[in-house]
Amino acid sequence: MTVTRETILKRAAERNVEFVSLQYTDIVGMVKNVTIPVSELPDCLDHGVWFDGSSLEGFARVAESDMYLVPDLETFAIIPWDEAAGFVTARMICDVHTPEGKPFAGDPRYALRRALDVAHRMGLTFYVGPEVEFFLFRSGPDGRPALIPHDVAGYFDATTDAATHIRRRMVRALSAFGIEVEATHHEGALSQHEIDLRHTDGLRAADHLVTTRSTLKSVCDVHAQANRPPEWEWSAYASEPRRRSERQKSLFRPPRSLLYLETGAPLYRRVAGARTRHDRGACAARKLV
Repeated sequence: MTVTRETILKRAAERNVEFVSLQYTDIVGMVKNVTIPVSELPDCLDHGVWFDGSSLEGFARVAESDMYLVPDLETFAIIPWDEAAGFVTARMICDVHTPEGKPFAGDPRYALRRALDVAHRMGLTFYVGPEVEFFLFRSGPDGRPALIPHDVAGYFDATTDAATHIRRRMVRALSAFGIEVEATHHEGALSQHEIDLRHTDGLRAADHLVTTRSTLKSVCDVHAQANRPPEWEWSAYASEPRRRSERQKSLFRPPRSLLYLETGAPLYRRVAGARTRHDRGACAARKLV
């Protein structure tokens, strides 16, 4: 069913939404946010919301600072931890537009759209299944983040510590955003965990991944606030195996996958070659936090 302006306003009224978080990413994938009261939502849906693009590294010069956030209506969701805190807040992911109403070329979401449009014109559909790996550590005696593992478990080990329940809270929070989780388990290193997201089209997978990163951090923050001194921190650990985010990628031309090795070997080699060719630029732009 197509989501319309009236659909969004009706959902906001039914859920007693007070605030709307308009989210977008900078050129290295960091989630940015502009929050508006729900009274401004009708105007936002009609005209977008202005923000100063020159304040973000790589977005625009001061003389070209005017940018507009145009929400993607299909990304409307209630933020569960804000609702639990007594502030019913909706989230919408936005595209960045220029004052002329054109998509901003430096918007990562628009860059992905352009690539997906090229694939679509070739009759291809691009699917991605992110596998998100992360570490959970205890805080030190002073309440600050510390590299203190919470377990001595390994790959796929069944543990009985509190981190098992935190992963379940993470899955529950992700479902509030419409993100389907296929599985979650302990990873190979101490305190290392993995959450596997279901395959979906490239744009939605990117939306889901940036939402997942902020969601996992927020779940840890909520847990820390409920436990004094704070018990858990989301963190990266500077040793091997490193925290990483794997992405299972596939190209489809219905009714079959074109990267299946036995039938799609020539295209498989071309895709692998293209990945190698652009690895240097991809690594320069990538920033996992």
